[in-house]
Amino acid sequence: MLDRLTDATILALRCPGSAWPRGLLGGPPLPDAWMGLVETPDGRRRFVPAGEDPRPARDDVLLLVRNRAITVPLELHDAPAACDHGVEARVELLVRPERQETALAALRQNLLTQPELRLDEFAAAVCGPGGAVAALRAYVRSRPAADLVGTDPEPELLAHLQARLGPWLYSAGLTLERVATAAFSSPALEAQRKLQLSTREAAARLEAREAVEQAALTAARRRVEGLSAILDKLRSAAGNDDRAGWQALLPALTPAERGRLLESLWRITPDRHVAAAILAVAGDECLWLDPCDPLRVQRRVQLPPTLGPPRSVCFALDTAGSRSSPAGLVLVGAQSGVLVLDADDGELLAEYPVPGTRELRFGFNRVALSGSRLIATHSELGCWTWTRNRPDSPDALLVPEGGTPRTVRAATFSDDGHMLFAVDSAIRVHAPDGALARTLEISRGGVHDLAVSGEQVYAATADGLLLADRWTAPQVWQVLHRRADPIESLALRRWDDLVELVIPAGEDGVLGVYGDVGIVAQLVATPVRIRRAWACDDLVVGLSEVRDRLVVLNANLPDSVPRQAPTTRLTRHSIQDVCIALRRAANPADAAGESPS
Repeated sequence: MLDRLTDATILALRCPGSAWPRGLLGGPPLPDAWMGLVETPDGRRRFVPAGEDPRPARDDVLLLVRNRAITVPLELHDAPAACDHGVEARVELLVRPERQETALAALRQNLLTQPELRLDEFAAAVCGPGGAVAALRAYVRSRPAADLVGTDPEPELLAHLQARLGPWLYSAGLTLERVATAAFSSPALEAQRKLQLSTREAAARLEAREAVEQAALTAARRRVEGLSAILDKLRSAAGNDDRAGWQALLPALTPAERGRLLESLWRITPDRHVAAAILAVAGDECLWLDPCDPLRVQRRVQLPPTLGPPRSVCFALDTAGSRSSPAGLVLVGAQSGVLVLDADDGELLAEYPVPGTRELRFGFNRVALSGSRLIATHSELGCWTWTRNRPDSPDALLVPEGGTPRTVRAATFSDDGHMLFAVDSAIRVHAPDGALARTLEISRGGVHDLAVSGEQVYAATADGLLLADRWTAPQVWQVLHRRADPIESLALRRWDDLVELVIPAGEDGVLGVYGDVGIVAQLVATPVRIRRAWACDDLVVGLSEVRDRLVVLNANLPDSVPRQAPTTRLTRHSIQDVCIALRRAANPADAAGESPS
């Protein structure tokens, strides 16, 4: 008998008085967790508290009940609330048997139909038809889901359950002591709230976008209004001459007016070379980035390891290919050769290796294409050319010997097919057949980059100089701009007869230098130091000094605000090189020559 009282699953039990153990001096007292009721055959009752010996006669009936509150769990699934949202409910009630003779007798009569009443049977009786579950469902139905989910319902729920269950509890000798826990949730309400939140956020984004577009429109209108007086001066200077170029018209303006006009020129000039993608090489990959959202990768191409890791990337319009050839080519300078990819889908079209290469530290830093001729520069291997349809036909224009020259950079073509590249602080010019035509000495620091326009060649140097001279008949190098830091890149854009040279400017962002009219304008103001820069008619791209992010200004976006793109989110490697891929030209005449990027 005493062993049965140690069973934690038993709530109450009844037995004949003869089953209670007896000794010479009497029976054992009731354990602390129990209370009892002794009923005699003639109907008399006697309550037995914990710690006392029940002393039942053999013909008596002994009822033993736990004297603590019993936890009764309640659960509801998808119960409709007053707002018709489904509600999930998890509630725990504390129900205690009363310490009275009449209450224990009522419990025996209504619940103890078997010799034992276990906890699960007790919970089922409390939750049964018309019991606590039905009362909880009625409580949920009487209130909106938002009130149930967002407030503490325990006091109100306790009063509701006591009112609904009071008669049954009284008849069973029980008391609803309190609501231990009550948790309500509503997936339907949560989904509705998320929808409302997303709708408000979308409306806020639309409102913010409209505000930005309106601000951009207002800024553009002010810019045009501010330029109206300048344009009136230009019209007066042009008179009836419709063929007057920029160089003839700009002297009519003051220096400040010239700067304002040229700084805004690329935003209001019709585009010929329009960006299709920003190309970047990092690690062993080439990435196509969206010019409007540079953190969105349009395409990611794994480069083959046969020629070593990539060092540079350039874009070229394929003007000599057949109709089945791609309109644009991606030229990747690798460690020991050149890769050519289709700019539309990233397909590898050809590999151009250099034979007999030794162990190298660097790679080809610039690749250019003109017609059927490829040219590439490498500070360890020199300058090499290939015929486009013969990857196995490398021809060396210059091979370093004994570490001289130290740097070979910036391979490019003139309009008539002459090949130009930088050798330390000089520029070599080779005829289309490969013969050395002339050498242009600078002697003002190593040359980092070159750009050619007609008979003019422009050079950016390690001494921070931007220089210009004629490559066909060199005279004296003209200093167009001077900086304290090296100028590592140079991009050329043309507005009719006006040449714009786009250069990186460290903490000053990206500058446009107009050497013909002696003006320097800031194209992009950036929060980080800019090391290299690229440009086409509708896009300016800057690479940060530590090569960890791009700063992109797209003239086609309404806000015209530079966007930062931390490239470490896209690749675990720093950016080696960048260029701009152009869209297919609508007018075949616009596709002639090299890309400005």
